[in-house]
Amino acid sequence: MNWVLIFAGGALGAISRTWFGRQWNKSALPWGTWLANVVGSTLLAVLFVTYAHQGIRTSAFTLLSIGFCGAFTTMSTFSLETVQLIQANKLRSAFMYVLSSVLTSLAIVGIVLFTFLST
Repeated sequence: MNWVLIFAGGALGAISRTWFGRQWNKSALPWGTWLANVVGSTLLAVLFVTYAHQGIRTSAFTLLSIGFCGAFTTMSTFSLETVQLIQANKLRSAFMYVLSSVLTSLAIVGIVLFTFLST
């Protein structure tokens, strides 16, 4: 049963990720990927906290965390876009893209986990 949940969540995550990219990857920086990774990190942190407090079932956690968030967030696209920025000699943009993606995602996840798991 877990494979079906992961498959279904992954399909929804991949479709959502594609939509984000088409909506926001129209400028010099790939904002759609940035947003998908930050939103996905936030969602995963919230799901984890909810699951840890037994607020959702294991099946829902599997569907949404492993399936949806796993397909929605994308390290491979993030890496490719970073290298493309470097190849286009947009070193400052590449640096800012990496720094803001990682720090924003880590900060949000940290805030969610520290806020809700310390209570």
